[in-house]
Amino acid sequence: MNGKPQVVIIDHGLYQILTPEIKESWCKIWKSFVIQDQITLEKEIKKLGVTNVKLFCVLVLMRNYDG
Repeated sequence: MNGKPQVVIIDHGLYQILTPEIKESWCKIWKSFVIQDQITLEKEIKKLGVTNVKLFCVLVLMRNYDG
């Protein structure tokens, strides 16, 4: 950022093998973000067992999300 070298630590300790159903839901979630399909987005997020859709979107996108 300021032109100086920096050390970046990446923790890969939480990997998990995803089921085909979860992979499909994630694909639909990202597509829904891109095409702004709020209905599919909410449906797929809830399939993952998440009840707070807005918080999920904020955490995934790392920015405010108003739908």
